Amino acid sequence: MTKSPQSANPTESPKPSKLAKTPQSKHPLFSPGRIVATPGALDLLSRAEASPHELLHRHVCGDWAEMDREDQAANHDAVRSGARILSSFNVQGAKLWIITEAISDVTEDGRRKAQASRSSTCFLLPEEY
Repeated sequence: MTKSPQSANPTESPKPSKLAKTPQSKHPLFSPGRIVATPGALDLLSRAEASPHELLHRHVCGDWAEMDREDQAANHDAVRSGARILSSFNVQGAKLWIITEAISDVTEDGRRKAQASRSSTCFLLPEEY
């Protein structure tokens, strides 16, 4: 069973994948929608001089190698089903999550969209969830 963000332990380091190499694309597997970040994530990225663009690219292209096999499989299923996609990256010893919301076919005012889409992707620290 895949861990939800609520049950993940923010102090636990990511388990190394048992996969030799995560199957990933050189091209995005999904659109991230609007990209946002929490203050804690922005602070971590700034202090680490880490590239949010690189991490986002890894997220949307299916590079989930820092996650366990179960969570990788859940993300692959989510790309097809439209469920939420969660990536976890180690940034200078701290865990950073990137979460892309599930596909929505309803607008904010309750009308049906012409085409379902993922509305947003958020960079955050586990304790900010």
